[in-house]
Amino acid sequence: MHFSMIAASIAATAGLAAAAPLVEARQGRPPANFYLQSKVKSQSPKDLGSNKQDLWLSSYHTGAGLGAATFFPNKSSAAVASLNATGDIYQTAFKLGDYEWPMAVQYGPYQTMESVTISVAGDQDNFGFYFNDNGLQWNYTEFTGWAACDFWYSGSPSLFATVSTNKNADLPVSCSEIELVAVAA
Repeated sequence: MHFSMIAASIAATAGLAAAAPLVEARQGRPPANFYLQSKVKSQSPKDLGSNKQDLWLSSYHTGAGLGAATFFPNKSSAAVASLNATGDIYQTAFKLGDYEWPMAVQYGPYQTMESVTISVAGDQDNFGFYFNDNGLQWNYTEFTGWAACDFWYSGSPSLFATVSTNKNADLPVSCSEIELVAVAA
């Protein structure tokens, strides 16, 4: 009788061990180094601007040490990212040259969309990112998702965080709701 209980315990433990990688995948752990790629949500309103599907995120230089989170069509233009942890809080950092530049959501009161930077001058919101089944998320109570919008910086779409402070507002017609998925570097 004890043997069958031991055997059942070993079988159950082996089953849990085999399931462990699946649990990690559901929790959305990205590779150590990854690129962020855009995936347009199927329910996204009709975007009258440029294509936002399968673009690669990088930083577009806007000033000394400053950059806007901008998408490019070629993977060769993408910046390699990683998650840096301080306790349970994560920072998404991009390797640009010899330095890691943090991604940050810029605060804007009463806005539906907040600009995102990849810059040495990140503000207090550069911590609080995590991954789930829908890709990169921002750990902010008002966060509702990501948008890629045609913008004037580079002729390529820029990244914005959408927030629920103005629930009746629609995205501009040059924007698509997107997910940011990790692709191993």
